[in-house]
Amino acid sequence: MEELLYDSLGELLALAGTAALSAGLTVVGLVTEWAAFQNALAGQTSLGIRELAVGGLLLYVGLYLVGYGKLWPQVRDRQGS
Repeated sequence: MEELLYDSLGELLALAGTAALSAGLTVVGLVTEWAAFQNALAGQTSLGIRELAVGGLLLYVGLYLVGYGKLWPQVRDRQGS
């Protein structure tokens, strides 16, 4: 019985860690995108373009690769069991 509790707790911690990673990458991506637009509007277009690329990459990793690719299947599996 105790093993079942620890297994379930471990799965929940892994789920929470994946959710925190996805949320963190997404927030950093949004902040980077905001900074890119601010720099582009201020006339620093080369810096703005680079930040735009990095922000887009962070959003892709946070939302799609981690969020949809890893987190969503874990949530679906938890609901099924």
